[in-house]
Amino acid sequence: MTIWIGISVVVFLVLYILIMRLFFHESRALEKRIDYKNIRRWERKDSEGHGDL
Repeated sequence: MTIWIGISVVVFLVLYILIMRLFFHESRALEKRIDYKNIRRWERKDSEGHGDL
């Protein structure tokens, strides 16, 4: 019984590592295509009451 738990943990870890590698690879590729000149900086608007919960 413990052998199956060990095998399932190993399979889970291998799949997790492969999926995370793919995600971070695509994330880096998207990061290169973003044009940061068109992104506006966050403007804080305290006078309008935003963030009051």
